[in-house]
Amino acid sequence: MRRNNINDRNFADALAAKCSGLIFVSEIDAPVEVVFGKTTKDNSNAPILSSVGPFGNKKINEVSFEKFFSRLTSHKEWHTPEQAINAQRFLELKMFLESELQGLNVFRVGEINIEIYILGIDRNGRVVGVRTHAVET
Repeated sequence: MRRNNINDRNFADALAAKCSGLIFVSEIDAPVEVVFGKTTKDNSNAPILSSVGPFGNKKINEVSFEKFFSRLTSHKEWHTPEQAINAQRFLELKMFLESELQGLNVFRVGEINIEIYILGIDRNGRVVGVRTHAVET
């Protein structure tokens, strides 16, 4: 649940600001975007993911929130200044999501062209999070 005392509009604006200009790097560079799903009383993974869209028969892999962010937030001595800034921004996004949402999980939808959803539930029971895209051949 939210630990901060911000209203829904401020939350949406703050999340959008955390994502603005943030890039997920794979074989392509993809923006990180805010996504809002439907309200759900079932906080299991299938209803959470289905609240943001139909995915048909695409392969779905769940990844732990911590594991997903560990690669993105670790600073390496060989990072360029831009890579170091990106890692710091992903750490800030991670901390923000943890402070505002419960039941956080990461879903990788598809193969090769992969949609990545990082989703949780806000204090009103609505599915909220971010999405990005990766290409992995």
